[in-house]
Amino acid sequence: MSANDVPETNGTQTVSEQQMAIVLGDLALNPLFPIKAGQSAKEFLRRVDELARSHGGRILKTMSEAFLAVFEGEGGADKAVAFSLATQQSSIQQPLVIEGKPLRVQLSVNVGPIELRKTWYGEDAFGPDVADLARLGNQVKGGEIAVSAATRAALRSAELKALLGPEESAVASGSEIRFSRVHAVEAGATP
Repeated sequence: MSANDVPETNGTQTVSEQQMAIVLGDLALNPLFPIKAGQSAKEFLRRVDELARSHGGRILKTMSEAFLAVFEGEGGADKAVAFSLATQQSSIQQPLVIEGKPLRVQLSVNVGPIELRKTWYGEDAFGPDVADLARLGNQVKGGEIAVSAATRAALRSAELKALLGPEESAVASGSEIRFSRVHAVEAGATP
């Protein structure tokens, strides 16, 4: 085995571990979402994929009504927050309507050392900051973005920082998490 080879463990292979920004988006909390939404859900996720790419990121995976996007490299926090705002704006301008109700996306953004692994089901992200991302997502409702304190600290753009609400804290799974909330409608145009 050469120094560049990564040993296989339990069906996973570590591809990389690096500081990056990650975004978790949840379209609905309905287990029948893919069936009810049909083609319009696929269209919405296609738009989200295009938005991620146009903001320097990529969709790592989709999970029924949710998606995980990663933004690697310099300025990842700015790219992730700008992507989140663009995704919210897209959901307002071209809503996904299920049973006569427009769905709003709840998004959470975090920054930290993330381990990307190839697994039997595709590429996935691991680490404490991924778990924190899910906890953040539980703090907001549709149409809102939860931006972790780590993401806020990593932001370079004063314009993006100005869109963040005051810092809040919550206890989730026994741990305190600190975040700022962004309301998509109040945020206005996408940066």
